[in-house]
Amino acid sequence: MPKKKVKSGRGRTDDGELDHVETASVNSLASEESETLTYPSLDVDDVSIVQCVIDKVNSAIEALTEKRPETRIKALSFLIEAFRKHHLCLDESWNYAATFFNGIEGILKKGKAQDQTLATECLSIFCLQFDTNNIAEHFLRFLPILDTVLRDSSEPCSFRTACATALSVFQLLAGHCDFVSPKDLMKSFEFVFKGSCLKGDGKAPVLEPHVSLMHLAALRAWGLIYTFLAPYDVSSVGQAMIPTLISLLRGNNVDMRILAGETAALIYERIRTEVDERFKGPHYTDLIRLLNDLATDGTKSRSKVDRKKQRHSFRDLVDAVTRSDASETSINVGSEVLVLTSCTDHYQYDLLCYLLKGGMCRHLQENCLVRDLFDLGLPVVISHNPLDRRSARDQRRLTNTFASKMRTQKLCSYRDRRSNLVRDSD
Repeated sequence: MPKKKVKSGRGRTDDGELDHVETASVNSLASEESETLTYPSLDVDDVSIVQCVIDKVNSAIEALTEKRPETRIKALSFLIEAFRKHHLCLDESWNYAATFFNGIEGILKKGKAQDQTLATECLSIFCLQFDTNNIAEHFLRFLPILDTVLRDSSEPCSFRTACATALSVFQLLAGHCDFVSPKDLMKSFEFVFKGSCLKGDGKAPVLEPHVSLMHLAALRAWGLIYTFLAPYDVSSVGQAMIPTLISLLRGNNVDMRILAGETAALIYERIRTEVDERFKGPHYTDLIRLLNDLATDGTKSRSKVDRKKQRHSFRDLVDAVTRSDASETSINVGSEVLVLTSCTDHYQYDLLCYLLKGGMCRHLQENCLVRDLFDLGLPVVISHNPLDRRSARDQRRLTNTFASKMRTQKLCSYRDRRSNLVRDSD
């Protein structure tokens, strides 16, 4: 029987456990302490797996207060991967919530650049699966730290990048808060990404890659908050941003150009949907001309990959702005299909993919908070009965066969029209 580990008075691990955390892979962290949590939609094997992950998460959280940066970095890296790959159903009954937030706050205030960046990223991902009842309280706690770092040009760009994303996620989850205005946060983001706008002489700035990534994160955060901005602010805030987006569209970075175009499409969609369905604005002509130029851009000074990527994106963006016709995207999520039908859906989905990476599908299946964003309802209970799985497979096969048949008929009708046109021309 394994010996029980002895803990020091301050809740930190003893020397033997510390050596284990520092020298072994953090993936092998284990804890003798476990908590009894309920998982109504999982079977016995799934619950045991989740409980094992939680035990390792608890040990990694205890390591956040260690003095050695290497230990903290290993623990944070493990936590980020664990929170991405698993939905752990954590709520206020989880005894390590206070320990986690205290550890993250300590690193943000006194840590090194690398573990500060990881801690901020970990905080963003963790909040996406933690109980949202008290998220405003945690937002109030971390807001001064994150906003100060975001505006401080002397801080590392990677840290400021993570702060921009964390602030937007907090605002998304907390909703309306008395202590902060979404528009004030958006001004903080704008203060950052305006560094990619054209200079006074009309030339695009030449930026380091890490600076460009920071500007992208700030613009992405601005757009995320705009997706749920109050309807009475949508028009004024959106119209004020269009000139800045036009300047960004003339920049050198292809990713920034695409994101600026997506943000412009988002602005036009919300204003036309909620304020004025015929809205164009004073900069509409310049914007459409620029979007069309980028959709057909053949500038040799840009790489072939960038030109192809840009043309593909801007063809859809031109349709979205001119005809309010957002491209429809279908995503298979296990036995379900998520259909993104608006610029708002696409913007929120892209932000979550940026945060959750390979764990996005798992969270779409199990995480009620993420599912609520896309109106997916309660998680679907997956049956482990082979007969049920076979029935579902047969149903998918029949659906695909029917879709293929309809697609063939549609293509045939197009061919018939083309052949008639050819005969008429002859």
